[in-house]
Amino acid sequence: MKRIVVLGGGFAGVACARRLERKLRRDEAEIAIVSRDNFTLFTPMLPEVSSGGLEARHVVTPIRAQLHRTTVVLGEIGTIDLEERYVEARHPLTDAITRLDYDQLVIALGSVTSTFGIPGVAEHTLGLKTLEDAETLRNRVVAALEQAVVTPPGPARERLLTFVVVGGGYTGCECAGELVDFFHSVLRYYRPLQLADVRMVLIEAGSALLPDRPRRWDATRRAISAAAASSSFWATGWRRSTAPGSCSRRDGSLRPRRSCGARACGPVRCWRRCRTSRTPATAACW
Repeated sequence: MKRIVVLGGGFAGVACARRLERKLRRDEAEIAIVSRDNFTLFTPMLPEVSSGGLEARHVVTPIRAQLHRTTVVLGEIGTIDLEERYVEARHPLTDAITRLDYDQLVIALGSVTSTFGIPGVAEHTLGLKTLEDAETLRNRVVAALEQAVVTPPGPARERLLTFVVVGGGYTGCECAGELVDFFHSVLRYYRPLQLADVRMVLIEAGSALLPDRPRRWDATRRAISAAAASSSFWATGWRRSTAPGSCSRRDGSLRPRRSCGARACGPVRCWRRCRTSRTPATAACW
């Protein structure tokens, strides 16, 4: 019997496996899916997890619950051999290697947030792509509030209470908005801090927020931009680089910030998942 191996347990990988289950008879092919997690993450809801609006269990769905006759292999892809037609997956807990021979291979390993080659982004910011990212962001925000409570008024406290989100697309705007709601709900417990002490900075390289939305959203974009510009939670344009404790814009100005600045850039780049491969570089990286 032929074997079809699907790499990746995200939206694309699980949807592919489910469709293969519907289209193929049980005696036509064996289906296997390899994923480093045993769940599918609904990434659009990550900002709500970072703010505490949703629990982590509300944005994940077990892969095995979505598939009926597909074999689920937990592991990270270590080797893809296109000539010999096999893949090797390393178990994330035991490091045991599982070899899967295949007749057809589907590669759906997803992507990562692009840093656009800007110096300091990877070192001094937090991404918002995984469940761990959302929980880390929330923990860093809470830690900043805890430290600000015992810090005297002045530049040090202002820095602790300045939060920067880079990327004015859907994820960036939602992340900033969820953090604003979070501050509205919890700051009353952090006396003597006031809501006016917190500064949320949303940075977008273009001239408007939500630049990729349909034209019918123009009025909404203008309303969001106007509201952001007229309040302490505002948006600004053009970011170029980051440094420890600050970020700079293209006009050269520096913005002090807490070290939990988040990046929510829309464009993504391919995720290099293969440690070793006997295939050409262009074929080994998806």
